[in-house]
Amino acid sequence: MAYIKSKFDAIQIKEIDCARGKRYFDPVRKIFTPITPEEIVRQRMIVYLQNELGVPLSAMHTEEHLAHHGVKDSKGRMDITVGYRETNEKERIITVVECKESNIPVEDVQQVIDQALGYVKRVGAKYFVLVNGIVMVFYYMEDSEHYRKIEGLLTYNDMLREVHTYAKDPMPFKRHAYWKYQALWVFKMFHVDWYEFTIGQDTPPAIIPCIINFHDCLMDSSVQLPRINSKRFKLVEDLGVQFRKYKNASGSDFGTGNYRVLLVSDKEKGYKFLVGFSLMATGHFNNDPKYGNSDGKSVLMVIYNDGNSDTTIAQINLNKCLSVNGKAKTASLFHNGGMGSRKTGISKSGLLAHIAKESPEMVQNNNVVIGNIDYSHYLTMMNDDVINLVSRLVSYAVYRDEYIYGNEK
Repeated sequence: MAYIKSKFDAIQIKEIDCARGKRYFDPVRKIFTPITPEEIVRQRMIVYLQNELGVPLSAMHTEEHLAHHGVKDSKGRMDITVGYRETNEKERIITVVECKESNIPVEDVQQVIDQALGYVKRVGAKYFVLVNGIVMVFYYMEDSEHYRKIEGLLTYNDMLREVHTYAKDPMPFKRHAYWKYQALWVFKMFHVDWYEFTIGQDTPPAIIPCIINFHDCLMDSSVQLPRINSKRFKLVEDLGVQFRKYKNASGSDFGTGNYRVLLVSDKEKGYKFLVGFSLMATGHFNNDPKYGNSDGKSVLMVIYNDGNSDTTIAQINLNKCLSVNGKAKTASLFHNGGMGSRKTGISKSGLLAHIAKESPEMVQNNNVVIGNIDYSHYLTMMNDDVINLVSRLVSYAVYRDEYIYGNEK
């Protein structure tokens, strides 16, 4: 990764007065293009590739349609591609560049990586680049499925010769000592930022040891989930921890963070999907002009992706939905099935009826039963009670998606 903001800011793209307003003139496509935050990054990237990395303008293509490379039934367009020609052969793409506007993080953000990979795998490129005008990151495709981050930036000649140095792997996640789970003063004193991001201000102290233990369980990729206990769903792969970025209509980025993500197969319907889990805190507000009055909650975030984009399918308020026996150090997780501000015609009673039809054992006392765990020791993805709880969360994510969005698919 490299910080390129100062050099990008110094690149001035000439604005042209047109009948329909100011436009840029794309030197690659030789057309006018509207001025948008993403287009500013794309046009500056063209100049940067040419002047700083030695890429000939003739080797670049912008807004290149996948259909031009033999990919059928695809409407995807690549922001910038870098090509090369071997003797008497047609041009091949060596690098795909994905441009994002400056307020969208790109380094290690899984949704942005996945978007780039969707193009790279189809055209057989060796590299892909993510850039937002602040940072630029190169990745190398080791094979058709595996990629690694590159240290620094590559020139055109580096790309052609595949000369690069891999970035150092990040420090592996290290679990807290078990005794710290019971000593909350340690977190408040030595892990303040982490603690306040994960634990809501008004979370009952009695449930916090369980929450922190479960958080470490989710973030510990060294222990893989072995299976999903379900007749309908099968674990394809535990993808480990991924950083995922979100932004809602109000401008908040709540939900952005590290998720434990699973690739799951629906054996009944014959498709695959992603489901992910994270623990994070909401803010405490009193008479806030934007958020009103709200307790600081610890929330279990559940995301679901069936091939389009991530949906925050459930936000489970642990302040209310996690009950513990502090002496035995056991906990029960449930959800009231609340729909929040969902569309008209969607109701809690309708959801519970759908779940009861699919998995009757998951509905009791007008609530959705998720599972029980014993947190008197380290929770790991290998523990039977954790496997059962995660399996129920996977089922719950699908059932909610089916009920809320099923008629739209």
